[in-house]
Amino acid sequence: MGITTDEFGGMYVAEYATHELKYLLSDGTLGAVLGTTPDEPEYLTLDNGTLLVPQHFSGTVDRYDLAGVFIGQFAAAPLTYQTVPGPHALTVDDASILLGSDGGGESNLVNLDGSGFRVCKFIVPNMAAPGVRVEVVGSDASDPLPDTVSSLSLFMRSSMVTPRAFRLRVAMVDENNVVSTTVVDDGPIGTTPKDVWLDADDPSLYVRSDGTVKMRYEVFQTGPVTVSLWCHSTDYISWHARP
Repeated sequence: MGITTDEFGGMYVAEYATHELKYLLSDGTLGAVLGTTPDEPEYLTLDNGTLLVPQHFSGTVDRYDLAGVFIGQFAAAPLTYQTVPGPHALTVDDASILLGSDGGGESNLVNLDGSGFRVCKFIVPNMAAPGVRVEVVGSDASDPLPDTVSSLSLFMRSSMVTPRAFRLRVAMVDENNVVSTTVVDDGPIGTTPKDVWLDADDPSLYVRSDGTVKMRYEVFQTGPVTVSLWCHSTDYISWHARP
């Protein structure tokens, strides 16, 4: 069985016995049967929004869209397998609140389900400081990242609980615990969920010696609000890396 994950924690699965391409939700339940393949699939990987499925008997690597529709042959590998390693998927291992008060729900960071990890403004050192500052560590306990990786991406979905004017700053933290000034997203955020994607400029720099990764997010108040102790909620954080 070939398996690869997407940025939302779901899994695309290619099954030997049924020749079916399936999409499983992050809790492991069946989301959809996307389609069938003509031969027994050996492996499955995502490539620019499509699925690459090497076929054992035909010796080809076929391309399918994410609905499971065959859209052409990617490559031929007669009598052999041609596979591309899927990405490492890292989920939240620990979250540390540096500024703000814990509103609960840290376990909700590992599933994209609409239930968030809430952190609220509490005491700030000065007016320029963020009301919320959180650092999050990600890991894959069963398959730690190697010392060198060719790519590393971060995904975060979050929103404000309190309306009005706020700004969200998200950054990767490197192996020396330095917050990046280049791998960063900084922009307005409201009560509608906001997705942030970051791609590391030097991927190996952001993998720590124990194979874990770290990020930091901060929320700033940029205008008047109706309550002094406003709150921010993070639904999901994950990383994807390739060897």
